[in-house]
Amino acid sequence: MCNMLEPEESLSLAAGITRGDTLTDQAESVLRDALMSGGFRPGETITIRALSGRLGVSVTPAKDAMARLIGERILEWGPRRSALVPALTLQSIEEIYAIRLALEPIAAAAAMRNIPGKSIAELKKINARLATAMERKNHKSVLVSNRDFHFAIYGRAGLPMLLKMIEGMWLRLGPSLNLLYTGHPKLPFSKRGGTGFHTEIVAAIEERDEAALRQHIADDLATGRDRLKAIFTLQQP
Repeated sequence: MCNMLEPEESLSLAAGITRGDTLTDQAESVLRDALMSGGFRPGETITIRALSGRLGVSVTPAKDAMARLIGERILEWGPRRSALVPALTLQSIEEIYAIRLALEPIAAAAAMRNIPGKSIAELKKINARLATAMERKNHKSVLVSNRDFHFAIYGRAGLPMLLKMIEGMWLRLGPSLNLLYTGHPKLPFSKRGGTGFHTEIVAAIEERDEAALRQHIADDLATGRDRLKAIFTLQQP
């Protein structure tokens, strides 16, 4: 059964809204960030009224932001002026990861020489936050930090079209990443289940080792893919 979001439910989306550009653009940006970092779950139903309350904007920009994502087939129209977060299939997960494995090592390699020491230090801080959140089983923070880590790298590539394609995959996959932690409680985590290959990724950037960086990005993605596929397989009737 789908979960219907109500306005009184708390979610830290409103903090991302500031008055500057159009409210629709800002609402869309915050909604995209939430989808990429698991702020919504597969099958979740989002009403326009609830979304506007959670974003801290009027109904019109919330509706327009929702309509944009529906137009991109990130969300689907639901009943009674609502949007539905699509649930992925095993086949679609395999396709998304195949695309990510093709694109993200390219973005990381292009970004590598554009990441100064200060930014490397920031990557280490993000990874430390992720590890702490994992130890505390704060899985929402794990997903946010994981998104922050990867896009802190890819955003330095200077390849906006490539970045847009990567974001498209994260938008579709993000809600299902919640299943990595709640999909099957008896499925044990591997030693890579928390920070993955992030430590190796940072080391490869520091050493300017492009081949190692590409490989560690691929290994990091494959770890998440394999766990998600295992969970989907276990959930099959």
